[in-house]
Amino acid sequence: MGKIKQGLLGGVSGKVGPVVGSTWKSINYIRIQAAKVSNPRTEKQQSQRGKFTVAFGFLKSITPFVRIGYQTCAQGKTPFNAAMSYILKKAITGDGAEMAIDFN
Repeated sequence: MGKIKQGLLGGVSGKVGPVVGSTWKSINYIRIQAAKVSNPRTEKQQSQRGKFTVAFGFLKSITPFVRIGYQTCAQGKTPFNAAMSYILKKAITGDGAEMAIDFN
């Protein structure tokens, strides 16, 4: 059930049919419910998911430092997301089980 918090045009939270209302960083927004996606699990998808797992595992352990160090780099996103984006693009090496972060 959806709730309207601040009058007719105010903040909306919850789900009404396919429409979902929510708040992120004090910004109220509505979106359509995500469509069900078929998951073919291609080799390319598995490779990207492996990179994501390696990067996330590393960043999760140093989150307080990431929030400070990437604060100036994060324009339009959180410092954690800015760090994740950078690592995924520039620092992951190897394929399959041999994926690692190149700290240079």
